[in-house]
Amino acid sequence: MKSLPPDRWRVTHSRIGWLLIIVAATVVVAVGSPPPVTATADRFRDLAEAGPHREALERLAEEGVLEGTECSPSRLCPNGPIERWVMAVWLVRILDDAEPPAVETSRFSDVEPIQWWAPYVQRLAEMDVTRGCSTPPARFCPTEPVTRAQMASLLVRAFQLPAGPAGQFADTAGSTHEAAINGLATAGITVGCATQPTRFCPTDNTTRAEMATFLTRALDRRDSPQEGGGFISIAAGDFHACGLRSDQTVVCWGSDFDDQAKPPAGQFTAVAAGSYHSCGLRADRTAACWGFAFFGQTDPPTEEFSAIATGWQYSCGIKPDRTITCWGTNLNGETDSPDGEFTAMSAGHTHACGIRTDRTVTCWGANTLGQAISPQGEFTAVAAGALHSCGIRTDRTLACWGDTQDGRADPPDGEFTAVATGVDHSCGLQTDRTVACWGNNDEGEANPPQGTFNAITAGWDYTCARDAGGKVTCWGENHSAGGIPPDGQFNDVEAGSWHTCGLRTDHTVTCWGYPLDYAPTGNFGAVSVGGAHACALDNDLTVTCWGSNEHGQADPPQGSFTAFAAGDNHTCGLRTDTTITCWGSGHGGQTGAPQGSFIAISAGWNYSCAIADDLTIICWGLSRTGRTDPPPGEFTAISSGTWHSCGMRTDSTVACWGDSRFGQAEPPAGNFTTVAAGGRHSCGLRGNSTLDCWGHDDVGQASPPEGAFITVTTGWQHTCGLRTDLTITCWGRGLIIPPPDTVQYAPLKR
Repeated sequence: MKSLPPDRWRVTHSRIGWLLIIVAATVVVAVGSPPPVTATADRFRDLAEAGPHREALERLAEEGVLEGTECSPSRLCPNGPIERWVMAVWLVRILDDAEPPAVETSRFSDVEPIQWWAPYVQRLAEMDVTRGCSTPPARFCPTEPVTRAQMASLLVRAFQLPAGPAGQFADTAGSTHEAAINGLATAGITVGCATQPTRFCPTDNTTRAEMATFLTRALDRRDSPQEGGGFISIAAGDFHACGLRSDQTVVCWGSDFDDQAKPPAGQFTAVAAGSYHSCGLRADRTAACWGFAFFGQTDPPTEEFSAIATGWQYSCGIKPDRTITCWGTNLNGETDSPDGEFTAMSAGHTHACGIRTDRTVTCWGANTLGQAISPQGEFTAVAAGALHSCGIRTDRTLACWGDTQDGRADPPDGEFTAVATGVDHSCGLQTDRTVACWGNNDEGEANPPQGTFNAITAGWDYTCARDAGGKVTCWGENHSAGGIPPDGQFNDVEAGSWHTCGLRTDHTVTCWGYPLDYAPTGNFGAVSVGGAHACALDNDLTVTCWGSNEHGQADPPQGSFTAFAAGDNHTCGLRTDTTITCWGSGHGGQTGAPQGSFIAISAGWNYSCAIADDLTIICWGLSRTGRTDPPPGEFTAISSGTWHSCGMRTDSTVACWGDSRFGQAEPPAGNFTTVAAGGRHSCGLRGNSTLDCWGHDDVGQASPPEGAFITVTTGWQHTCGLRTDLTITCWGRGLIIPPPDTVQYAPLKR
C-alpha cells in the first residue's frame, strides 16, 4: 500500500492521532525520494468534477505527472487551487521528464530538504522558472495558491514563450505579469476568464484543473511544432508579411523590393510589418529594423521597448515607462507622439493611434478624413489603417472612424477580441474565434475562410490569421505568389520590371512575380513583358495583352504582327507589312512610331527603338540620357532597358547607349549571340553559351551562374536565363519571397 507524501498530508489535513502516527512513520521513506509512480487515471474518483479539463488531467495522470500531489486518497480536487509546491512538482516532471535528485540544503528558508518535494522546488529555481515569493530571507511560500497572473509568468519562463502584444485583456494593465499574460494568450494557451469585456482575472487562484489544461496546451505547442516552426504572432505590411516563429526567429514573405522581407538573424519577441520596411524587438528589448530606409524609419533609437509598430515611412515603439517614441518621416506629424503612458499602439499609413493606461484612445498624424479623431470611451484594442481606424470597446463591440468609403468604417454588430485594418477593409476576431470582415472586397480580402483563429492582421488588400496550432491562413491578394521560376521546360523567357513570363514548350505562357503572376490560357508563339503588363503573339498572329491597362498599353489594335515589345506603360508591334504601330502612354512621344520598313522592335521607359530594313537603328520618345541617340552602324538585334539600350552589331559585338551611371552601357569586348538591357545592368550570351553581365550589381543581378544557356533576359534588378536543358534560372533580387510551409492562401473569393 502506497502512503501519501507526508508533508502534503500534514500541512493540509487534520486527522485522528493513529493516522498521524502512520504519516510520521512514512517520513523516513519520503526523504529524498518521491512516491513511486502509478501511471493511471482510473483511481481518481473526482475527475468528473473537472468538466472540460478532465481530458487534460487524465493525460497528466497517465504520464505520472500528478503522482503524490493528490489532495486526499483517490482524489485530485480538480476545482481546488493549485499550491506552489504542487506547481513545482508538475512543472519539473514535465520539463525534465525525470525525477530530480535529493537535496541536502534549500535556497528557500521555508522549504525543508527533508520534504519529498523539496528537490522539485530546488530544480525549478535552478532553471530560473521561479525566484520564490519574497526576500529577505528567500521564501517559496509552498502552501500558498498560485494566482492566474503568477501562473502566466511561470509558464512563460518554463516554456520560454515571448511576450505578446499589449491590450489583449481589460484587467491586466499595470500588472507586473502583464507581458507574460499577453505572451500566454498569443501562444494560444489561454483565452481569458470572461467576456464583456475580455478579462484574464489575474488575481484569481488557478485551479488544478485549469493548470492541467494550460500545461497540456503548452506541451502540445512545445512537442508538436509546425514544420519550419509554427507562428506565435504575425504582422501584415502593405505587400509583405512577417511572422514570429515558436523558436523566436522571424520569417517574412511577399514583396521584397526594398529587402523588407529579409529579417536579420537572431531571436525576437515581437515583429511589425510596414509599407516597405519591417521592425522587430530582440530578446534584449532593443529594436531592429530592415527594408526601405530613406526617411530613417529603419534607424531606431538605442533604447529598450516593450512594443513596436510600423507605418508607411515611420516606426514607433512603447518604452518600458509606457511612453511612445517614433522615428522616420514626420511629414504628417506621424512621429510627434503624444505625452502620457500607453499600453498599446498601432501605426497606420500616415497616422497612429494608442491606448492610454486609462483605456482611452489618442491618435496623431494625418487627419484628412477624421482617421485621427478617436471617439470617446474605453477601449481594449485599436488598429490604424490608411484613412480609417477601428477599436474594440470594453464591452467588446467595435467602433470605427475616418474614411467611410466601401463601408470600411461600418463594422458589424457582435463581440470581438481583436481587430485589424487594411487600406480599405477591416477584419475582426469574434469571441467564438471566427473572423468577420467588412469594407472593400475587390480581391477577396473581406471574405474570410471558415475556421477558428487566435490572431488576425491585415495588409493592403489581404488578411492573415493564425490558428491555435501556429499555422497561418491568408486570403485576398497573394503578394507572395510566384517568387521563384516554375518547374518545367520552356522555349523562351522574358523579364519585365519586377515579374517574368516564360513560353513553355507546349506554347502556353506562365508568369510569376509581382504584380503579374498570371497569364491567359491558350497557345502562343512569343511573349514580351513590360512594367506591369505583358503581351503574347497568338497563332493567328494577333496580339493578346493582359495586366495593367491604365494607359491602354494592354489594349492592342487589330491586325497581324510578327514581333512586338512591351515597355513600361506602352507597347509597340511590328506588323506583317513591316510597319510599326504603338499603343499606350505617349506623353514622351514613345508611341509616335516613324514611318518606314523595320525588322526588329524594342521598348523601354518612355522611349522605343527599332532596326530599319537597312540594319540601322532609329529611336523615338523621351530623349533624356541619350537613350534615343543610337550609334551608327548595322545591327541584327536590339534590346531596350529602363534608360539605356544595347544592340548586336553584324560583327557580333555589342554596342550600348543611354544612361551609363553604373556602367550598364559599357559592354565588354568580344562576340555575343544575344544581348539584353535591364534596369541598370545588361547581360549577353557568348558563343560558348556562357553569360557575361555588366553594370549595377547591388543585389547580384549582374553575377550570372555558371552553366550553358540559350538566351538571357533582364528586369529592373533581376535576371533570368534559359538553360540548354530548357529550364529557367533567375538571380538578383528575389523581388517576391514565397511563404513558408506554415502559411497557406485560401482560394480567392471575391
